[in-house]
Amino acid sequence: MIANIILSIIWVCACVLILVCMFVIWKNENTFKNRAKIIEAIYYFEVDMTQKGDYESLRKVDCLDMEDYNDTLNRFWDWGYTRILPKDKYEIIKPYIQKGK
Repeated sequence: MIANIILSIIWVCACVLILVCMFVIWKNENTFKNRAKIIEAIYYFEVDMTQKGDYESLRKVDCLDMEDYNDTLNRFWDWGYTRILPKDKYEIIKPYIQKGK
């Protein structure tokens, strides 16, 4: 009787642990994809500014302005990409974000 209760508790804990691991894997994949979108948008912004000859604007936003990967990953309630960069820098690259990729 006690062995069955202990096994049931272990089974429930294992199931909860599996669900938590699946959530973290899903969040990690989302974080990676969102950061890739931001990096790609910064690239397109830099290409556009270089083609226009506006070299001063190249200093406005850079990949180094992005928050740390773990900070983005640990923000469990936020699944978007708008907070990866500071708001003013995000607004600069917003037109260069490729939707649906």
